[in-house]
Amino acid sequence: MGEREVVLPEVDETKCTGCGACVQNCPAGVVRLINGRVVFIASEQCSYCGVCEDICPEGAVTLYYEVSLATP
Repeated sequence: MGEREVVLPEVDETKCTGCGACVQNCPAGVVRLINGRVVFIASEQCSYCGVCEDICPEGAVTLYYEVSLATP
């Protein structure tokens, strides 16, 4: 198996109000609020759990999932 490319959640800056809900609820601690803007750091530590996407009241966070089908 090859190395997995880590794709961080994406923040739509036109929707994000900088409320910090994603920062306060990220179990991996990879979300920061810097100068009123949400920044994802330490991509290798992001577990892609989806909490940030679920908790965002503005729907500004999107996680992109890759579906892989297992072959017998």
